[in-house]
Amino acid sequence: TGDSSNPIHLTAKAVWRFETVDRARCEEVRWKSMAVRIRHLASGKYLSVNSARALPKIAPSRPATAAQGQSDSAGEASGDEPSLYDCALVADVDPVAAEGDFGSKQSIEFFLAATEGLSPGQDALRDGSTSLRIEHHTPRGEVLHLILPHLPKPPILRLPSGSPAARAQPNGQAAPAKPSMAIDRAPGMRICFSSKKSDLDVLRVQPVAESELLRLNTLIAHIPHFKKYSYAWLAAADPSNPTPLPVGLCEQLASQCLDLLDDLRKGDPAPRRHGGSITEAMKEANLLKPAQFTLLFGGEPNPQVQKMAHEIKLLDAIFESALAPYNYAAYCTPDGRPFATPLGKDLPRALQKFLYVCVQRAVFSNLGAQEYFALGKSRVWAPDNSQPPTPSAGEGKKGNLFVQPADQVVRSVDLWRNIIISQGEDALGATVTLGQLLKSSEAIVKKLVNNELLDRFKGLIVKMGPEIRLITLFNSICFVENRPSRANQEMSLRKLWMNPPDRYAFGLTLHEAGDLPASQRPQFGPMFTTTGQPIQTTGRTRAKGGPAAYLGKTAENVYEPVLIAWTGNDSWHGNCGGLWWSAKSMDIPLVKTTTIEGVDVNMVAIESLMWVLDPGRLCKPVTGRAFLPFTDGKRKQTSRAARLTALTADSAEEKREGARKAKFDRQVVLASYTVAQLDLLTQMCKGRSYNCIHWLEKSFSYDLLLNMATNPLLPYKCIAAAMSLVQVLYVDRFPQTPNSGTPCLPEKLWVLDEAPYEGPRRSSAAIVRKRRGGDP
Repeated sequence: TGDSSNPIHLTAKAVWRFETVDRARCEEVRWKSMAVRIRHLASGKYLSVNSARALPKIAPSRPATAAQGQSDSAGEASGDEPSLYDCALVADVDPVAAEGDFGSKQSIEFFLAATEGLSPGQDALRDGSTSLRIEHHTPRGEVLHLILPHLPKPPILRLPSGSPAARAQPNGQAAPAKPSMAIDRAPGMRICFSSKKSDLDVLRVQPVAESELLRLNTLIAHIPHFKKYSYAWLAAADPSNPTPLPVGLCEQLASQCLDLLDDLRKGDPAPRRHGGSITEAMKEANLLKPAQFTLLFGGEPNPQVQKMAHEIKLLDAIFESALAPYNYAAYCTPDGRPFATPLGKDLPRALQKFLYVCVQRAVFSNLGAQEYFALGKSRVWAPDNSQPPTPSAGEGKKGNLFVQPADQVVRSVDLWRNIIISQGEDALGATVTLGQLLKSSEAIVKKLVNNELLDRFKGLIVKMGPEIRLITLFNSICFVENRPSRANQEMSLRKLWMNPPDRYAFGLTLHEAGDLPASQRPQFGPMFTTTGQPIQTTGRTRAKGGPAAYLGKTAENVYEPVLIAWTGNDSWHGNCGGLWWSAKSMDIPLVKTTTIEGVDVNMVAIESLMWVLDPGRLCKPVTGRAFLPFTDGKRKQTSRAARLTALTADSAEEKREGARKAKFDRQVVLASYTVAQLDLLTQMCKGRSYNCIHWLEKSFSYDLLLNMATNPLLPYKCIAAAMSLVQVLYVDRFPQTPNSGTPCLPEKLWVLDEAPYEGPRRSSAAIVRKRRGGDP
């Protein structure tokens, strides 16, 4: 259906292999005298024709219906129009298939016929591009010719639940069949056989290059491994014959994922981390956050391999592997979450991250793959929440929490994009995958982003706490395909910042101490320089010598301390009414507990919170104590008696060390989230989104941001985030008269317009046009 020399017309779905009927023989294919089978390389199935029933006579432009799959006549109908016979793909010969029907021995045997113009000595198929006809000899002695008519594919008839039509009843009778539903097939060329020879049956075939064939076979070889893992989870969910969870397959499949990631990247494979040890790679996957783990597998994507991956349905097999534990959990966990219970073992959790990284790399910067993913569907199982779960009777399910009866599990077919949204609660890569899809495809953003989605992820922040993976989703929708999305920027502003309760449920706020009333101005303890000398925190002098109209100049010409506030809880848990743990529970010096805009908050000096992002440099200047690295918990090899003697003393020390590390880790989470929040606010204002700029100016003054950007007691990533926010709030905006010295217009101005200006005539842009002599 196009120029075969153009790579854009080449597809892995169009690769077929001619095989001899006798698999023990290997010989060249001879014209008309040698029967062959035609195998579809991507699916591994054979082409089969149903010569027992002809298709009804319909015009090529008229869509086929579900009822047009049979014909009363096996031969040609009246008239000169040829009879058409439908084709399908079958796994192999079906011994119970009727003669001439799909799957019968005769239905998968074909002959190749040379077209006119071949030399007399060319009696067999040779290497190189060749024109030929594909013929099928029916049991009635007719010769059918393969053609590609412009006919729509018939819909697939499936049950709404995806389960068998009849179920066994207690009385032994079969249940009545459920009504079937028609699912339209994906668009594509329909293959048929015609009873008459015509110009439509002349086909052109060309051999696949050895390098491409090797790559295609390599990708196809991955599919059985992913399918085996999926089927093992489904087998473990069968209450009649329970099998162990496929934990033993995890390392093998992780190795397949690493090989696939090498194929999805251009150039030579990068050296494997940890010397190629899969065990160490799995441990690393469990230690890292999904966003950090994704960064380990960068590089330029290989678009050819990405295209092959979704054409041969390798992407489907990967996603089904990631979905299989959740379908299992519909039967065997109380809330349908396989990784929120003791069943969530380390190896399956680590493998989930590998699987989602493979999905990310398979669609990264590839519009065709992203559109394929946006339309992909899978069968989903979910517990029926309208009925209480049934407790397990014993150990019959290998220690699972309970077994859900089959009639209490809802089965449906859902889009992949909806499935990964439902998996956002588990920090295993689904949210990162969704974020990458959103920021790289405007089409997916239009289909997915709405108030319901944003409310869902805002609710996850309230439930799960300040996790960076959740806030980066809002980043993704504010700047799509390297362009600002005004509607999404303003929607995020309304959802997260405009209302004080939403603002504190979502994040933290910054305040200069001088902005507080004098009666509420906090008192600070001493801070120290890098040499251990005490320093003042309330009188840091600004740099002098700026222009007279300098925006940041104040009468005192000093910096006030910056305070950071959030809603804290001494014993935090999801949905407890606080964003995160309180300052007291993390041993952060508390400046004040106060009420801001009707919300009770913890308020601390920003240096006291943020130093944990650069402890080696900032711990002693901020806290007055040198940073003590955490011990690894490994005990030296000593005698058994010595270990027993030291056990009591070491136990108390280990508890203290564990508590110190837990507090430190909580503080790191909150400090990192603060930087991510500043990045999100920058994205909301990027591209001169003036509605967002005018709102955020009220919360982040120029003095406040400049204070942070010049503070040597803050980590560099926090300073960088403050500078980025300064740029979008006060620098990259129009007009610039408040912070560009004497107000005046430039002598010459270049204006790049993508469309005629349609704003109000008295706007700033109209005034500029009038001054430069253009039409206002």
